[in-house]
Amino acid sequence: MKILGKKSLSSKLLTGVRIGIVLTIMIMLFIAMITFKDFRDVISGQSEKIGETVLITGVFIAGFLFITMLVYLTSFFSNLKDEVCFDDCNIVLLKRISNLVLGGSIIYGVMSVLHIIFVNNYMDIITYNVFLWILTAIMVCASLGLKIFIEIYKKAIDFKKENDFTI
Repeated sequence: MKILGKKSLSSKLLTGVRIGIVLTIMIMLFIAMITFKDFRDVISGQSEKIGETVLITGVFIAGFLFITMLVYLTSFFSNLKDEVCFDDCNIVLLKRISNLVLGGSIIYGVMSVLHIIFVNNYMDIITYNVFLWILTAIMVCASLGLKIFIEIYKKAIDFKKENDFTI
């Protein structure tokens, strides 16, 4: 299967990312309803689930970063589909994606700390925080790995420019 161009892997991934954007927006609307209900209940005093509200709010905020990342991925795969591979605009897109992944990991780290502060049930703290710290570590590693890939990609663009000048 081809990597670049129409009817290639990049065009299939572009379709998958577009479907991911639609699904993520639907999930975000559902999370928004839960978040607003939880905030209403906590403010009115009907609920004392501050820890769960913090978690849902963090997921909601991270969801915006995820949607933005998917939009940048759409642009990146669209460039690959149009056979614009070694171009500086792709580096800019990949840097933005890397920063969004790092931002998401920071949000999950902060959520974990706030969950420890606001929750009294130690089993919930252990269950959620282990998951959040593992997710945070994975996202930091992914962001750093993407930054390394960007530097390799820059070198490939430089080599391509040098070859274009010699021809």
